[in-house]
Amino acid sequence: MTTLLVPGCESSDYRLAWSVRRGQVGEFAIRDDDVVTIGARLAVYDTATGRRRRSTVLPADFGDPTRGQLGPGAMVAGDSIVFGWYEFGTATGTVFCFDAATLRPRWQWQIHWPWRQRTLRPTVAVVAAGERLYAATVGKDGDNLFAFRLADGQLVWSRSVESFPTETGLAVAGHRLIVRSQLWARTRDWHEQVDAIALADGRRLWRTWLVGEAKHHTGGPLIDGGYLYTTTRAGASRGHLYVVRLADGETRRDDIPTAGAPFAKRGDTIYLGGAPALAWDARARQPVAERRCGRAAADDRRRRAR
Repeated sequence: MTTLLVPGCESSDYRLAWSVRRGQVGEFAIRDDDVVTIGARLAVYDTATGRRRRSTVLPADFGDPTRGQLGPGAMVAGDSIVFGWYEFGTATGTVFCFDAATLRPRWQWQIHWPWRQRTLRPTVAVVAAGERLYAATVGKDGDNLFAFRLADGQLVWSRSVESFPTETGLAVAGHRLIVRSQLWARTRDWHEQVDAIALADGRRLWRTWLVGEAKHHTGGPLIDGGYLYTTTRAGASRGHLYVVRLADGETRRDDIPTAGAPFAKRGDTIYLGGAPALAWDARARQPVAERRCGRAAADDRRRRAR
C-alpha cells in the first residue's frame, strides 16, 4: 500500500492523508506534485490529494512478488520514468523507460540470466543522472553493471564489479557511480564492497570493504559533504557505521547500537533508522540525546521528493 503521512512531533501524530489499495503498488517514486506507482498499472497521482491523474496497463503485474521482483531506484528523471524488473518465469531482467507525460513506452532493455544465487532474489537496480541511466543486475554472473543513453536506451558501456551487486539502490556522486556488492559465500565472515565507478567509461576509481552482514537498504547510501554514510549488521542489536570519503575511498568505521540505514545528516548528527532509531554524533562518535520530534525525517523526505 502506498501512503502519504502528515508528520507531527510524536509517532502517534502521523495521520493518513491518502492511500492506494494494497496489491496495486510494487514500487513508487515521488517528484514535485506527482507520485508514480508501479504495479499492474503505471499510474500518476497528485501528491496533495491522492487523485489519480493518468495511468496505463503494464505488460505484467509488477506488484506481484511471486512473479518477479522490482529493483530499487524507480524514479522520474527529466521527462522519463525508469525502473528495473526481474521475471522469475522467464529468468529475464528488464530496464523500462516510459514517457512521464503520456506514459507511453519509450524503450526497454532485456537480458537473460538464471537464478542460481538462492541467497538473494535477482532484480535490476537503476539510477538516472543527466543524459544517462545506470543499471546493476543483481545476481548475474559476468557483466553486471551497465550505462545507457536515457533518450533511446543505447548501451554506452558495460562491466563487471567482480561480485554480485546487492539489492540496494545505486547512487551518483559527482562523476562517480556508487555500487554496493557482496560476495555471496556460505560463511559467517560476511563482508561487502563499495565501488566508485567512473560515469564516463565504467572504470573503477576506488574500492573499500565493509565488514558485516548485508542490509536491504533500498534507498541507497546517504551522501553529504563529500562523504558516503552506510551501515552493515553486526548482530541482533548492533551494527557498523561506515564513513567513506568520496575522493579516494578512505573509510572509517564506528560500532553503533543499530544497523538501520542512515537517512539524514544535520551538522555533525547522522540520523539512522532501525529499531531503535538512532541519532549519532559523527564528531564525538557517540549517540546524542534522544529527539522526540520527527522533524529531521520529515525534512529529509521533503528534500528527497524535490
